[in-house]
Amino acid sequence: MARFDHSVTAKPSATPAFGLVVVLACLLLLVPRTAASSHNEVTGWAKLFGPHPVDRGGDISSYVNAVAAANRSEALVVIEGTCASACTIKLAAKNRCVRPNAILWFHAALEGSFVSTTGNALLLDAYPSRVREEVLRRHMLDDMTLNPENTLTGRELIGLGERACR
Repeated sequence: MARFDHSVTAKPSATPAFGLVVVLACLLLLVPRTAASSHNEVTGWAKLFGPHPVDRGGDISSYVNAVAAANRSEALVVIEGTCASACTIKLAAKNRCVRPNAILWFHAALEGSFVSTTGNALLLDAYPSRVREEVLRRHMLDDMTLNPENTLTGRELIGLGERACR
């Protein structure tokens, strides 16, 4: 029969990688979401690590606030990679450009599990007129799912008059 020595207790030890993760997490909390990076791109992530290729969106008001800060500081907002959901509000930035390889995913604004007409109106007001017309024409804000048919590529946006990034 096996016997266990209960007088010795193992203490967890922190690895150097764990310490690095904690430091990076703390730094991310200190960086305001509206901070402009050295390249004037708006996001805390971009300030620390460079532009991230996937922005899944989130709370509409966070993006409205970030775009308002970018507009006050005249920071360049680069729309690139995958920009889904509330991320599409970046189209309201005064000083914005779109990379040709960008893909913007549109869907209805949600309030709980229902379509928010107020949220949809806020989204539509944020979009430039030609983008708004295309979103309405294609009924991109009619459903709440990320439907591949409800996307606009950077090339399509540039064709609708959006400025291409250099």
